[in-house]
Amino acid sequence: MIHAMHCTTGGEYDLKETRTGKTDKCYSSVTSYLKEYLNINNIHSIFKMPETKRQDLFFQILKTVDIPPLQLAKYLRITINRA
Repeated sequence: MIHAMHCTTGGEYDLKETRTGKTDKCYSSVTSYLKEYLNINNIHSIFKMPETKRQDLFFQILKTVDIPPLQLAKYLRITINRA
């Protein structure tokens, strides 16, 4: 019984996620930039913006913050077309 518990512990919480970058540190840089640039307190308010506004932010952030485009698109919850 104890052996069975050790064999299965933790496996039930494994989530399959698509990795788009090597680190998540860039997300804090984007969050800080958005809070300052948009003068907002709650970062979740950007997700209520229309997708076109978030796409405009996408290009503005890419010019300023060092972040891979795919990670930024995932952060802003927008789809980008790969060429």
